[in-house]
Amino acid sequence: MKPKFLGLLAFVAMGVVGADISHADTLIGTTSNAMGIAGLVVDGVTYNVTFVNDSYNNVYASTPPTFLGNQSGATDASLALASDLSSFGVIRLVGITDPTQNLFISYLNTSGTNSAAFVSCPNPCTSPWVGNLFGAAVDTVTYPFQDYAQFTQVSATPIPNVGLPGMGILLAVGGLLAWWRRKRTPPDALAAV
Repeated sequence: MKPKFLGLLAFVAMGVVGADISHADTLIGTTSNAMGIAGLVVDGVTYNVTFVNDSYNNVYASTPPTFLGNQSGATDASLALASDLSSFGVIRLVGITDPTQNLFISYLNTSGTNSAAFVSCPNPCTSPWVGNLFGAAVDTVTYPFQDYAQFTQVSATPIPNVGLPGMGILLAVGGLLAWWRRKRTPPDALAAV
């Protein structure tokens, strides 16, 4: 390969591999009135999450919960959401009126009982948010209005940001290939290139 072509290839590779093409999480609203999170990654899938304070029947009247029938997915979502709310420093969710802030992620609804993983923090929140690993039964009489996290899928699989380590590996492999090719090529053939 000609040196100019190798230089161009390395330049393009640095741009592609070094570019930040992963989805970044963004808080929607303020830390004292959080309305949702854009770009939350759960199990390799990117979601936009909206916090809605209403009854289960109203929230899921036209669209079932994203994690319906998927308790482990709801649990993973609660852990990812708790991590983001803590890292953003959120102290209050939109519409919360009860003394304990609970954000429900529904995964099952049977005979008036909603089973959900949930994220919680005291109101006002002064400690990190906690994602619950176990499902909780939430009946619609005790919790007629509650904050629910509605998940809308944005992408199936985020492309990872390889960054500097990946760029270094790519350049090292390219350099080794070029060295190996030069070593194998007879000296007379190199003069023609």
